[in-house]
Amino acid sequence: MFKKSSRSMIALILMLSTLLAACSGGGNSNEGSGGDPKETDGAQTEAPSSEAQNDSKKLEISIGMWDADKAFVNREQDEMLKKIETDYNVKLTPKNVSWTDYQEKFRLWGAADELPDIIATDMYNTATYNQWIDQGIIRALPDDLSAYPNVQKVMEQPDIQPLKVDGKFYMIPRLTFDSTEDWVMERGLMVRKDWMEELGIQTPKTFEEYKQMFKKFAEADPDGNNKNDTVGVTLRTPTFLDAALIGTIPQYSNEGWLYEDGSWMPHVASKNMIEGLKQLRDLYDSGALDKDFPLLKNDDGSEKFAQNKAGAFFSQISISKLKNMKDLWSKYEHDVAFEDAIEILPIWPHSDGNTYRFVQTSFWSESYFSAKVDDEKMDRILKLYDFLLSPEGDKLSRYGFEGKDYKMDGDKVVATRPIDDKTGLMKNVKDIYPSQQIIAMLAKWREDTYLDDSVKRTQFGDKLVDLTDAAYAKLMAEAKPIPTAFDIKLMSTPAKDKVMGIKFIDDIIKVVIAKEDPAKMWAEVLKGYETKGLKDAIKEVNEKAAEMGIQP
Repeated sequence: MFKKSSRSMIALILMLSTLLAACSGGGNSNEGSGGDPKETDGAQTEAPSSEAQNDSKKLEISIGMWDADKAFVNREQDEMLKKIETDYNVKLTPKNVSWTDYQEKFRLWGAADELPDIIATDMYNTATYNQWIDQGIIRALPDDLSAYPNVQKVMEQPDIQPLKVDGKFYMIPRLTFDSTEDWVMERGLMVRKDWMEELGIQTPKTFEEYKQMFKKFAEADPDGNNKNDTVGVTLRTPTFLDAALIGTIPQYSNEGWLYEDGSWMPHVASKNMIEGLKQLRDLYDSGALDKDFPLLKNDDGSEKFAQNKAGAFFSQISISKLKNMKDLWSKYEHDVAFEDAIEILPIWPHSDGNTYRFVQTSFWSESYFSAKVDDEKMDRILKLYDFLLSPEGDKLSRYGFEGKDYKMDGDKVVATRPIDDKTGLMKNVKDIYPSQQIIAMLAKWREDTYLDDSVKRTQFGDKLVDLTDAAYAKLMAEAKPIPTAFDIKLMSTPAKDKVMGIKFIDDIIKVVIAKEDPAKMWAEVLKGYETKGLKDAIKEVNEKAAEMGIQP
């Protein structure tokens, strides 16, 4: 916190800066500024005005993010991009990655000394993360973040402080939700309710009933075209097998550790992992699971569901993801509206009798900064992040410009964006300002969960909002959060970081599609992990847990 005398001096400087800017005509529009309508406790600080950020040298900042190339396609007309680039005297350039190749691309760029200035990835507590620090591939944040109060508040959160390495931060967590509970819609199962009704399928309650439902989707010609061209259940990408494992080893989905047989161990070493693999093998061998799931990339699985080629779909089930699916759905012929055709079901119960719902830390990914970023550019980046984490930055990112894209009715946001002629719904902010899909997600992962309800209904439609709200309420009421020891999950030890960086999904896929006994195959896989430090990781974590007094 600033001392009183410091505050007085800063206030004087800001006042003089404002007067000088006004005289020179150099002030910027404050369109889109204003407090977050949900903000009542002062948890965020207003970002410094653009006049206080008068950096004369224009800097180019490269950004490596998912689908970044789609965000800067309309640079001359994109008013949001122009505002950001003008206010901070920068040019933002994309370095594109996809959801299927981002980790590999970042590793290759790092090894080739070609890392973009900023990348967004989930790398904390992995061998790559520690190697990049040791090899000087990424840089540390400044020790003093007081010039960037909104960034500083993020880094001072209790669950963020332990993330320092030798007393320094090497990343900024991209906060996703205000609570671990709000992650509930991040993993789920979307099913064709109309097909269930057509085939006389009752709502399944057990794994066996779910499997039989998937098999009927695959075998009973639910679309009535007299062709054997449907699969039971497919996935957004192969990594979404983690949703199917929530019924046996739920900690796999959020990279948690379990206390089992008197010891902390990673999910892959749990006996429950064997049961999960057996279930997946059963789904695969019985024809319930899409035989092509190992080959799915990008939107392949989504397209199958939208095209009447799959009866169920493991994916996120948040309103934005359902809207994406609805948009795909609208590209093809259907006899029923999307909202009337689907139902959100929980994952089948665990052997302990509980149905579990997804939880996670306050962040799942982080921003990293290339070691080539000098102090001047780092200062500019942090100023930009500080604005994006401020109430006015949040409002601009979520709603657009006040007076043009929305207006305020007391504390209520009233969206005024144009209507899309094709859908009859209000256009998304990213449809008007393509850069929004990067700007909104750069400093934090903004979910539509926190949009004002009236805006959600205008943007997504009442039926989709009601469907999502009902699924959320049901999961919160009937499912338990995945048992997660967050202090163990966030713990860093040399061997743990190395082991948790293993791409477990590759071995899981091999077991699922093979013919040999899953238990024997996984035993061999674990032997391989032992050569990579599995036993050392378990030993280090248990010793450190004992030192810290962490109890199961």
